[in-house]
Amino acid sequence: MILAYEATVIHTLCFSALMFLIGSCVMPLNKRLITLDFRLYVGLFAALFFLIASSVFWVIHADPTLYWVFFTGVLCVVPVVAYLVALLVYLSMAKVDHTYFFALWYCGTLSIALAFQAYAVVGGVLLFGGLLWAGIRFLRHFHLISSVRTLTVSAESYDVLMDVQKLLDTFQAHVVSLDISKQEDYVLTCQYRLAALGHHIFSRYMFKSSRFSSITIHDG
Repeated sequence: MILAYEATVIHTLCFSALMFLIGSCVMPLNKRLITLDFRLYVGLFAALFFLIASSVFWVIHADPTLYWVFFTGVLCVVPVVAYLVALLVYLSMAKVDHTYFFALWYCGTLSIALAFQAYAVVGGVLLFGGLLWAGIRFLRHFHLISSVRTLTVSAESYDVLMDVQKLLDTFQAHVVSLDISKQEDYVLTCQYRLAALGHHIFSRYMFKSSRFSSITIHDG
């Protein structure tokens, strides 16, 4: 009895550590935007959900009805808690995007499936993650997915920089950050997310324009 209990504790701790590593190291978050400390939160989120779900599982696993009720209930709780955590992180670091919420939800769901020993669900979650990763790699390879870019442009007139902002709005670009400063000229520094085709048209217009003193655009 004692040996079985010790084996259960060791099993739980080992899988909790595994989920922490998956959440903080393996999940393909946007490394340009998500710093290490925020990635560790994903690992901690996954480990805690595994510990909680494991505790519930060992109490009710003998009753099939309770098993499915609690399993479904905890699965429904994960996206709510993941959204709240992602929202708190977003409020403290506005650069965080939707990939952070997905990482929290995905790792939380995987943790619960492992804790409840629902290995068919585990296989489905892993298959979904693999297909999604392959699809995103395919889209990025052919430049079919939007990415974050940094624009730095200077002009003698402040109104010219306001026109740049309006142009970004016209292309429906998601502005991550924007700053305007006054040096010898007015300088606009902006991080924005825009699909590849829209970025191609936008950059061609910007570089052909003679209204700017200087302009640079680079990834990240």
